[in-house]
Amino acid sequence: RPSADQAAPALTADSVPVEAGRFHENTARERLLVRTAPREGDDFTIEAVVKLDSLDAASAVRVIASRWNGERLSLDSHGWSLGVTGKKSAFKAGTLIVQLVGEDDNANTAYEVIPSGLEIAVGRMHHVVARVSCAEGTVNFRVRDLSAAESPPRTATAKLSLVGKLGAGA
Repeated sequence: RPSADQAAPALTADSVPVEAGRFHENTARERLLVRTAPREGDDFTIEAVVKLDSLDAASAVRVIASRWNGERLSLDSHGWSLGVTGKKSAFKAGTLIVQLVGEDDNANTAYEVIPSGLEIAVGRMHHVVARVSCAEGTVNFRVRDLSAAESPPRTATAKLSLVGKLGAGA
């Protein structure tokens, strides 16, 4: 990811190969695991280009990227996940969210969902960005529909209550 003072290359739906990372749940192509990546710390940015074929029919989250084992109660479960909510979620279907497990201000392990309020349309290519900052206590979201050339980015900022140790998990 370029630093804040460098311009990122312009992305369009035509510049991203559709089959580059086609993942399907419960198949051999369910996910890509990177085992040697450095830890992000408590202030980091997640960025991806995605095209959703569908939303989960129940309330499950369709994960875009994560460093999280899905658990919520131990130090080993500390981590993060960027995803999109299912049709029966407590949040509006198709909402971009970040799930975090870290340390609260009492040094307890805590789980938190941070919804963006921004929807990801099924069948359209999107550039999504989530900037997590425990230092600022915020998650800044940015979504741009790459299927519409002149589409301006949609942005949102949400508060988070965790104070750190997001990258402490195994």
